[in-house]
Amino acid sequence: MWREATGEPGDPFLVGLAAQRSWLESNRVLASRIARLFAAANGALRRNPQLFVEFHSEIGIKDNEKAAIDLLPSRLADVYPVDWDASVWKVIDRQLDVAIRVGVLDKKPARPIYDAVPLDGV
Repeated sequence: MWREATGEPGDPFLVGLAAQRSWLESNRVLASRIARLFAAANGALRRNPQLFVEFHSEIGIKDNEKAAIDLLPSRLADVYPVDWDASVWKVIDRQLDVAIRVGVLDKKPARPIYDAVPLDGV
């Protein structure tokens, strides 16, 4: 739906990690290790989207929500990022632009909400 609505070739960014910038700057190596682990786990989800079905309750979907569970593999795998680079940051910036245009946000944050350090660069 994101690609159809925006014409953007990339997948939307919906699942990520957050940290206080001061902690991130003081703990860059640890933060990068955590981010790489997160990306590896996301890679497992992309390679085997049925994991979403297997672990649906861990992400808050009840057993009786069969229709939602059936949609998980096709709807979620692409929004779990495996890369952290300029292509992802471009999508995040575009999402912020769209959020402003449709009234979800009043304005962009004063500085980027991402650290702009690619995982392969640390």
